Amino acid sequence: MPILASLGAGSIGSYRLFRGAGAPIIIGGVGYIIPGTYSWVAPTGVTSVSVVAVGGGGGSGTGSFTCGEWRVGGAGGGGGLGYKNNIAVTPGGSYTVVVGGGGVANTSNAGNSYFCSTSVVRGGGGATGRPKVGGLGGTYTGDGGGNGGLGRSGFTCTSITGSRAGGAGGAGGYSGNGGAGGPAGSTGSAGSGGGAGGGGAGATYTEYGGGGGGVNLFGPGPNGAGGNLAGGNGSFGLNATGQLGGLYGGGHGGTATTPGVGGNGANGAIRIVWPGTTRTFPSTDVTFSFATYGEQQYLASGTYTWVVPTGVTKVSVLAIGGGSGGAPAPGISGGGGGGLGYKNNYPVTPGASISVVVGAGGNSPSFNGSNSYFCSTSVVRGGGGILRTGGTYTGDGGGNGGNGELNPGGGYGAAGGAGGYSGNGGDAGPYSPSPAGTAGSSGTGGGGGGGGSGGAGGIGGWGGGVGIYGEGTSGAGGAASSGGQGGSGGCSARFAAGRFGGGGSPYTSPSGRGAGGAVRIIWPGCSRTFPTSNVGIS
Repeated sequence: MPILASLGAGSIGSYRLFRGAGAPIIIGGVGYIIPGTYSWVAPTGVTSVSVVAVGGGGGSGTGSFTCGEWRVGGAGGGGGLGYKNNIAVTPGGSYTVVVGGGGVANTSNAGNSYFCSTSVVRGGGGATGRPKVGGLGGTYTGDGGGNGGLGRSGFTCTSITGSRAGGAGGAGGYSGNGGAGGPAGSTGSAGSGGGAGGGGAGATYTEYGGGGGGVNLFGPGPNGAGGNLAGGNGSFGLNATGQLGGLYGGGHGGTATTPGVGGNGANGAIRIVWPGTTRTFPSTDVTFSFATYGEQQYLASGTYTWVVPTGVTKVSVLAIGGGSGGAPAPGISGGGGGGLGYKNNYPVTPGASISVVVGAGGNSPSFNGSNSYFCSTSVVRGGGGILRTGGTYTGDGGGNGGNGELNPGGGYGAAGGAGGYSGNGGDAGPYSPSPAGTAGSSGTGGGGGGGGSGGAGGIGGWGGGVGIYGEGTSGAGGAASSGGQGGSGGCSARFAAGRFGGGGSPYTSPSGRGAGGAVRIIWPGCSRTFPTSNVGIS
């Protein structure tokens, strides 16, 4: 039986696995996905580790009319990725871990992520764009890795109709660089060496540039393709949604001259695995599954077949439904958030094939989100949002998505947040005939916050998403016309629904779509159970 341990606040899970005759082999890992500075203490018996670090993605600049020209806000550069193998550590020793935050809109570059010091292993933060200037991609330090992609400056013109926002850079890969954002009117470049794709540029003066794709922490996958307005595809990371960069390390898409408000880049991340002598990046025993302790994530909508690994007899499963999309015309509702359900200690048979379905976010012409489930909808299900009604759930626990707003006053309805682990997503702010609007409600039980209403003639905010690594802090509701905050480490909404499961606002397309869902399977289910018991990254 594996012996499990959890490391410090701010970490997203760890374990120690003792097995075999004689002296035990100690196998484990821990991840950090929330920006900040932490102290990791090497467990008893651990003398070497391997580490991957992804820097934060750069934010975008602010668009404006200055000195007789319409200036677009430059897009953010992608975060760099670096890894270092077989780093010597001392059991009981304390080591600094820093996770870089995404760059702040028009203000500061993204932060570096590193272990021990920036000279040991580092994923460099991408530069934040400024008016007329795109951000450079972050660099890296370590045994290998890749630089983040370039954020494009876009095209500035004396006529507003001639300006074009540029695309953001994708996160760096394990043996190559992230893709550059697209210049005016063009798609982004593909990543290399497992790097994420760059976002595409706006085709008209009213369109933003697409965000750069993110990269995951489990070794290289296919190169991320360059994107259009939907953003660059991540390499086993998260696709960008609208202007938002994908996790981890995607840059924020360029800002059009209207509405002209920049945004923050995606956060970075750190993953530490041991023993460093046998678990080495980019691809030796660092994938989702390892022996009888592991996981599998499905983060893109579709139908999959999961084959139960040898030795696995019990699993715990999390399912988040897709958020409903906002209707594309004024006076119609914002979307409901997706529901979240989980099922613990579910029996499975090694070698068996099990169906996994990940629900898509709603979008025209069908605005409903779709269900995410494992095996069948009667086992565990995160329900998709249905128009402005939040999705429900099936399982041992979970929460319903928040409800969207109907705006009958010529405006665009606000959206609901994704459901939580022990409570519901926040509802959109209620409609008010006043143009001042109203704030959305906060999520409960780790759910995402609801978007704020824009009032009569105004623009409603998108719904916040929810994370997949167990219950955390609930997302706050958005202020009037602002998006809700993400719950449990999920993405906050800003000009796009928050991943995973946030509801969409009908203000723009494709940003009007709801966020897609997700399914996460972890094992052994007898000792790893949602919402909080040993459910961090494997």
